Amino acid sequence: MTANARGWTHSAVQRLPLILAVAIVVGLLVFEFVGISERSDAPQESAPAPVTVTRVSRVDLNESYLSVGTVAGLAEVRIMSQIEGVVTAVLVRPGDRITAGQTLATLDDRLLRAELTQAEAAAQRSADDLTRTRGLTERGIVETARLEAVVAQEAIDRAAVDRLRTQISLSRFPSPFDGVVTEQLAYPGDTVRSGSPLFGLADVSRLRIITKVPENIAARLTPGMTASVRMDDPDATELHARVSRVYPAADPVSHQTTAELDAGAVFPHLQPGFLVRLRLMLAERPGVLALGRQVVPDAMPHDTVALMVVRGGIAESRDVQLGAINETHVEVVNGLEENEVVVSRGGARLASGDPVRVIDAASVSDPTQ
Repeated sequence: MTANARGWTHSAVQRLPLILAVAIVVGLLVFEFVGISERSDAPQESAPAPVTVTRVSRVDLNESYLSVGTVAGLAEVRIMSQIEGVVTAVLVRPGDRITAGQTLATLDDRLLRAELTQAEAAAQRSADDLTRTRGLTERGIVETARLEAVVAQEAIDRAAVDRLRTQISLSRFPSPFDGVVTEQLAYPGDTVRSGSPLFGLADVSRLRIITKVPENIAARLTPGMTASVRMDDPDATELHARVSRVYPAADPVSHQTTAELDAGAVFPHLQPGFLVRLRLMLAERPGVLALGRQVVPDAMPHDTVALMVVRGGIAESRDVQLGAINETHVEVVNGLEENEVVVSRGGARLASGDPVRVIDAASVSDPTQ
């Protein structure tokens, strides 16, 4: 062995510990990298999703429809003048109670009475002339044609008297029924013409409520169905009304149908023109399977919706057929059983088989967990 070979061998032996140390470090780094890669590729177990739930239960579900209506009298009229004249007296004001036949206002009738006096005098002359002419005709002194002319004139003068008497009677405005004055449109000194309105009146012995409802609701309404009635005032007493008639035609633009309800003798608690809120009772369904309305707030009656049921801490997707709906509950027709637990919040991103954690167990618990 040459001197150079011996020197290289000696040097390699001296560097061997360093080489081994480097190799060990590289091996450890490779092992750690492979381990990290394998751990990152391994499937991770997801944490249970927090959800709130509600339980399927049996309730008495009263199916109803909310609407608004306008209060009206049993009869509502406007008193109109049929002749021209000057208002001399107004004897009532809005809000006054009135009786049938009571005089509401008067017109100046002095000219009419003067004309009536003249007309009555002319009619009396015509009547006397007719009596005399008949006698002369019977004796053959006067021709029949003369008698016919006198008869015609007497009828004309008598009609003038009747016309003036009618006009004088029309200068008084009596109430056609017992009721209340709702509107005053004329005042003393006003000149009114034929067709001018003077008063609005309402018969408030019973009140009606007029409301508009969709065609599908109108088809379910029948006379005698009940409704609760409430004004916007939260302290107002809740009243009750019954459907009296449903109009036979719908508006061709809005497709709304008019329904009329009898509210009874509730004046002055309700008054003509008031706006009220109605809850029309369409059906009473005792002991049906139901969920809280908040579970499917946008659902319509008889929809089929996808809901998540919680069983043993796992979400399970169900297609659920709904039935009737009111403000608080929805009827379950098919797809759920009594006491099953349904996700009410937190289920938007759940898939069937996902683990869940109920976070409102104090109020609704899942016995399967």
